[in-house]
Amino acid sequence: MAKKQNGEVDVKPKKKGHPFRNGLFVGALVGAGLALLFAPGPGRQTRQALSERLNTFPEDFDEFRTTVQEALIDLNTVFKNWRAAKQQQIQAAFAQGREAAEAARADLQREYAQRVAGGPPPGVAGGPPPNVAGGPPQAAPPSTGRPAGNGAEGETRNGAGA
Repeated sequence: MAKKQNGEVDVKPKKKGHPFRNGLFVGALVGAGLALLFAPGPGRQTRQALSERLNTFPEDFDEFRTTVQEALIDLNTVFKNWRAAKQQQIQAAFAQGREAAEAARADLQREYAQRVAGGPPPGVAGGPPPNVAGGPPQAAPPSTGRPAGNGAEGETRNGAGA
C-alpha cells in the first residue's frame, strides 16, 4: 500500500490478469458444464459428437478467420475511399478560400493604389464608396442661421459663457 503525503493510505485492489480474458475463461467453463448437464443424449453420444465438432474446429476457425480478413479488407477499402474523398473536399475548400483571399487582397491593393495615386474621386465608378474612410465627407447638419445661445456670442442655451 502506498502512503499519500497527508498520511492517508491509498488502498487500490491489485488487478490479477486481464479482466476480459478471465471472464472468457470462466464463461467457457460454465458453458461446458451446462452443456454436459443439459446434453440431449447419453454420455457416449455426447462425447462422440463433441469429438467430431472438435476435429472440425480448425477448419471452421480457418473459414471464420478468412471471412473476417475479407471483411476487414473491404472495410479498409471503404475507409480509404472515404478518406480520399474527404481530403479532396478539404483541398477544394482550401483552394476556394485561397482564391477568395487573393481576390480580396488584389481589390484592397488596387483601392490603396488608387487612393495613394489620387485615383478617381469618391463616389465615382472605380473610386471608394461614400461614407467610407477616404470617401466624401458627410455634410454638416443644415444651419438655422441662428446662434446656439440666446444671441450673445459665447453663451450657451443656459446663459453661461463658454
